[in-house]
Amino acid sequence: MFVVADRRAFAGLTADQRIVVLSPSEFALAGDRFGVQYPGHIQLYVDHSGTQGIVIWNESWRGMTIRLKKVDGIWTTEVVSQWITY
Repeated sequence: MFVVADRRAFAGLTADQRIVVLSPSEFALAGDRFGVQYPGHIQLYVDHSGTQGIVIWNESWRGMTIRLKKVDGIWTTEVVSQWITY
């Protein structure tokens, strides 16, 4: 999975697949070399209490919005919306 984001946001993340995190400038260079790419862009918003948030995932052709809620130290997720371009 290719993602354009801040690498620090992925520190300590355990995933079941390889995630390649590119900076915006690295993504531009990859596009120049390999052609059009559609990596995921992640926007994360967390409230000041650190207990609620929203994640917006956008791959240019599909995406979703996920609501985050932290209860007793455990984050739960709820998909608010999904979209795909045909």
